[in-house]
Amino acid sequence: MQTFKPTLPFLLFFFASLTTMAQREWVDKSLTKNKAGKYIFTYKTKMFYYPSKKTYTSKKHWVKTNLIPIGSKVTVTNPKNNKSTLAEVVDTLKYEYEKYNEYIPISPGVSKIYNNIYTYTKASIILTYETPLDSLLSLVPDQSISQQILSYQSLCLEFKKYMLRGYHNSPPVDSLIKIARQLEDEQQASIYSFLALFVQKDAPQKALNYLQKALNIAQQQKDKDKEAQYWVRIGDLRNAMVNKVEFELTYGNDSTLLAQVNNIAQREGYKTSDIIRWSRFGSYFYSFPMAYDTQLYPFDAGEQDWGMVRYYPNVQKFTDKEYLQYLQIKQAQNSTEQVAWILKKLGDLYRITTGYDRAEMYYKKLLGLRLQQKNNDKIAWVWVCLADLYWEQKKFDKAKAYFKKIYNLRKNNNDYRRQIWALGGLRSLSRFQGKLNESLEYQRQIFEVYDLLPQKNRRSVLFFIIDLYRRLHGQRQQAFMQALIDWHQKNYNNPKASKAAIQENNILAREIIILARKLQQYKTAAKYSILNISQQRDTIHQIRLINDVAFYYQKAKEYKLAKKYYQLGSKKAQKLDNKLIQAIQYYKMGYLYDSQAKKKKADKYYQKSLDMFKKIPNSSINTSSSYRGLEYTLYVVNDQEYKQVFSDLLQMAKYFYQTRKDQQKTLAFIDQYIRIIKNIFIEQKLRALKERVLSEKK
Repeated sequence: MQTFKPTLPFLLFFFASLTTMAQREWVDKSLTKNKAGKYIFTYKTKMFYYPSKKTYTSKKHWVKTNLIPIGSKVTVTNPKNNKSTLAEVVDTLKYEYEKYNEYIPISPGVSKIYNNIYTYTKASIILTYETPLDSLLSLVPDQSISQQILSYQSLCLEFKKYMLRGYHNSPPVDSLIKIARQLEDEQQASIYSFLALFVQKDAPQKALNYLQKALNIAQQQKDKDKEAQYWVRIGDLRNAMVNKVEFELTYGNDSTLLAQVNNIAQREGYKTSDIIRWSRFGSYFYSFPMAYDTQLYPFDAGEQDWGMVRYYPNVQKFTDKEYLQYLQIKQAQNSTEQVAWILKKLGDLYRITTGYDRAEMYYKKLLGLRLQQKNNDKIAWVWVCLADLYWEQKKFDKAKAYFKKIYNLRKNNNDYRRQIWALGGLRSLSRFQGKLNESLEYQRQIFEVYDLLPQKNRRSVLFFIIDLYRRLHGQRQQAFMQALIDWHQKNYNNPKASKAAIQENNILAREIIILARKLQQYKTAAKYSILNISQQRDTIHQIRLINDVAFYYQKAKEYKLAKKYYQLGSKKAQKLDNKLIQAIQYYKMGYLYDSQAKKKKADKYYQKSLDMFKKIPNSSINTSSSYRGLEYTLYVVNDQEYKQVFSDLLQMAKYFYQTRKDQQKTLAFIDQYIRIIKNIFIEQKLRALKERVLSEKK
């Protein structure tokens, strides 16, 4: 039997990935033992049906999954009708979207167990697989004890792969416990250490017991390094076990998010300042971690999703005892880096859980240590902690002093990226205090440093600066847009602009268009949309952008320019010989004339649009569906997806129905949609819409 030795970093990564997978609400995994002694894996998730670019000509029935080995035979069941079929696992999941959601791609042959299936369907699916775990377990007892330990550790990971819960009682765990009882000293402690890491999510109290046993052995052996390691792990686990209640915030700007936090605090009976501290809400350090790799909670590897806040009903249960034991050992050993590490951990713990005074004390102890070492980079790292700590307490002068220290240090080192981060802190702090002119001055300095950045490093900083701008101007959208226009113009006027600068301008143009639309400055939106047309190679996407330009001119009442661009879109559609796009272009011309109260011309183009629809063959338009609704339905051509096409179709029907009050034309267009679209789901929705129009007509 082939075995491997799972190292600690590997195990941490493996366990973290499995925990993430288990969080999908539609996923369930279980492992049962049948009468024959075989372990049967049952996997409930969602299947994902779409035309695969990679075909498996020799296999009619196949699925893809990361959990079952390639080449394995599985039973695939549709839980809605209990129809089943056999299939072969032909590949692993390749796309992050599939991996994250645990969607199982299936072949057309397997799709037969589903009724009325259509492209991009997501439906419940059950995979059943007879694992080889019984055979693998039976091979282990014949090995040496050291080899048995490695083999059972490997099998622990295999069992966990097939289970969401209960794996702390799996056979390889029981076997490792029995072996541990036969051993002594370090070997025994090593097994308990592994088991603690393995079961800590499934059975944290058992994990604590294992760690306590390992700690006792280390103390008996007077192994101070191992003892210190176990103290920290026990502390982390105890603190991670403290009950927390989390709330998800709806997306918004800083002020609307803060209002939500206030409401949560009032409703739950806590201080807003406590929830802010416990959640690190609004922290510059954690909102913009561009300069440092940061972890929000010193004891919780699970971290916290963006947009979440939390409170602790039993905050008094947090413990520092184990961390202080570690500190005592490492100070006695003169282990400077380990002492520094635990001082930072203690500072973070006190800051989040019990208040600021002790956090400040430990951060300053850490600073004193770094000053003794004369390590400027690590000194700056502590200054960051102190700057953010003081900002959170509204001790703005102290926070500002530390941000300036960071900036000056990075300036002396020519570290442009971290200079920008420090200036961003000063800019945001000034904005928070309402000092707009001072904030703008820091933004100007940010641009000066940005120009010094190597081209290859600019993209990673670009969105950071745009976000700083957005926060700087808040509701002052006009000032925000003008700042982006000035930035864009500076690049545009540079005859030696690099490829990176051109890409930068494309991003800036998109931001400007969004702002211009919000401000109803449609000429500006049109101007920057025109710049993006040449960047598109795909003709249908070009037509979409051309139509956007025409629409913006139409909204600005620049009708001649609007007509020019709609006609340009029509010419491109004719060259494509795409009747669907041509029909949409005719409608847009009609809509243009309607907006000028030229009803006869408008009706002429609406009729042209309808006549073009009639030339499209039945069920010839391939579509895919989204749970979000019809307006997100995709138009698929040569494996390219075009969302905007179908949003146009729906807008047409909506326009005739709501604005023109023309039920006859509404029904005429809906009938054409029903006829040409090849999608049962969409057809059902359209027929329901037709019934609604007919009932109101009566």
